[in-house]
Amino acid sequence: MLREGGHIAIVIDEGVLNLPSTQDVRSYIVSRFDILGIVSLPETAFMPYANVNASILFLRKHTAGHRSQQSFFGKAENIGRKSNGDDDVIYDERGVAKPNSDLPQILELWDAHLNGRSISPSETAFVTNVVENLQGDESLRLDFRYHHPSRGVSKVLLENAKYPILTLSDICEERNDSIIPSTEMQDQVILYTGLADIESRTGVAQQVPTPTASLKSAVKRYEPKDIVFARMRPNLRKVALMEFSEGVRVPRVQCLDGAFKFQGRSNF
Repeated sequence: MLREGGHIAIVIDEGVLNLPSTQDVRSYIVSRFDILGIVSLPETAFMPYANVNASILFLRKHTAGHRSQQSFFGKAENIGRKSNGDDDVIYDERGVAKPNSDLPQILELWDAHLNGRSISPSETAFVTNVVENLQGDESLRLDFRYHHPSRGVSKVLLENAKYPILTLSDICEERNDSIIPSTEMQDQVILYTGLADIESRTGVAQQVPTPTASLKSAVKRYEPKDIVFARMRPNLRKVALMEFSEGVRVPRVQCLDGAFKFQGRSNF
């Protein structure tokens, strides 16, 4: 419905930008639009109403003889709202309150890019050639993390590493065993590992006796020798090899909501 050369801005589930199941949508976007900008929002952006990672997508429908080569990417960790919906404010040295938000800085950098000024790549924003980055990659990923310049640097380092480095998916099988403790295991206390119970970078995890009534959302089971990590918040660097014996009260213990569970092979 958009006219040639017309613009569209849309808030979209970030899964559309990186999940294998939505590759056809990304193919449609890449083939028919200039990707002007993508701004990633924190998972708390729409809480308490919805818990979802989202991005703001800015596109322009193709015009004859024109194709934008540069796309702006921004990432906001703070947007001026807390997860409970309250205002999130900070105070300057004069005691004046202002929203705790990265969006004004991102808007300033976006304006600089639109006016032809170069911006230095950072953890907040960068400019890159999406079409060039996607050459030879059928995944067509469009998320901030994939196109960040540091990914290219890391790729070169890994390719030239003395010892090969494999991904978890190369050596593990995914466990996908969900349960809702509050309804399926009523009035019990189970050994539970939440995101807060795994230390960043160290791989140290603990089990906490937790009433099933407090776990109303779906969680996933894990077993000894499973690897657990936070899929939606990889920047926290929380990964653990679960070496606990089986739970005392239930045959298998529970793990955090939204994480991948992998059953290790003999490599572990």
